[in-house]
Amino acid sequence: MALVYAFEYSAILDSKTSNICRDLDGTIFPATAKSLSDYSPPRHYMCRSLMIEILQDDPYKPAIDTKTIKNPGSDEPLPFSLAK
Repeated sequence: MALVYAFEYSAILDSKTSNICRDLDGTIFPATAKSLSDYSPPRHYMCRSLMIEILQDDPYKPAIDTKTIKNPGSDEPLPFSLAK
């Protein structure tokens, strides 16, 4: 069994934070998402964001509903394709 359940996008939120990173901050990505690398930091020059691992045995791990994860700057869902 895989140890990593999901990843949370974490951006440094201050006056220098880009809109891309601000919109993705707090987004939970399933560890099985084939397109995960498309959203992994660094997203741009001087990006200070990172991905935080959420482990399988974490008692506070969030439920993942990919339909609620929105593309930054729009109401469209992120184009996840989940591995089987």
